[in-house]
Amino acid sequence: MSGLYGTSNNLPPQIQLTTLPFELEYLVINERGQCPRANQLKAQIAKDSPILQKLYKSYAKPIQDASKIIDPPKTLSIDQVHDFVLPRVCHQIVMPCVKDEASEGGERCVDGKGVTEALAIFRSTDTAEILRDAPLSKELLKVGFGPAVAMVRKNIVQAKERVKGQAVFSLYSGHDTTLMPLLGVLDSLDMRWPPYLSNILIELWETPSSESYIRVIYNSRIVTTTTNWCDLSWCPLQTFIDHLEKFLPGEDYLEKCQGEREGTTGRASAPYESNVR
Repeated sequence: MSGLYGTSNNLPPQIQLTTLPFELEYLVINERGQCPRANQLKAQIAKDSPILQKLYKSYAKPIQDASKIIDPPKTLSIDQVHDFVLPRVCHQIVMPCVKDEASEGGERCVDGKGVTEALAIFRSTDTAEILRDAPLSKELLKVGFGPAVAMVRKNIVQAKERVKGQAVFSLYSGHDTTLMPLLGVLDSLDMRWPPYLSNILIELWETPSSESYIRVIYNSRIVTTTTNWCDLSWCPLQTFIDHLEKFLPGEDYLEKCQGEREGTTGRASAPYESNVR
């Protein structure tokens, strides 16, 4: 962060860091914290989607086979298999094997290439369907990622209105599970699993005639949308704001987030301003 400021004898200005407890985290779809409804929607999308049903049948086998070798008799999640296999592929480390007299050489090994290829197809298709294309995707993004969208909208509007004390540059640190729903909100054509050190830049520009535009860059490239709702190399500000508002959670966000979970008592405080609409 110190690299943002020039060298001088003066101390750099203080940098404000903001954190939240896990229960209120909203830079990811927090189905385990304040929004169990998000998990219900994910399950419903997986159940209803022919694309996902075909995907699970076609590409799950290499991942399941790897799981049986890595940590039997447990059934590992896709993420756990991914985290185990990819570092070994990247660093050319020998994959684990188990004895199997029916296999060639008397042992059966994790197929690193097969798992990597399956994961690439699985993740890009799975992410696009759940976070962009399914009929319930918009509802999922509203309850699961809406507070983050409200935050982005608020920052842009306050920067445009030159609200006193509003930062001219805001930096948010997240995960792949932060970038993927944001790409879904933007209707991005590229819904592949974000590579290491991925980033999204949302820039507010103003012309000499005081017209405002938004530019969105993902990993050094302008974001391309599937429906062409706006050219994100130079999108009119109001068009961009109108699009974001389709994903705002609304004042009844916390009630919607509880979904059909039984035995819920009380609720956490909203992590965003309910009047940001």
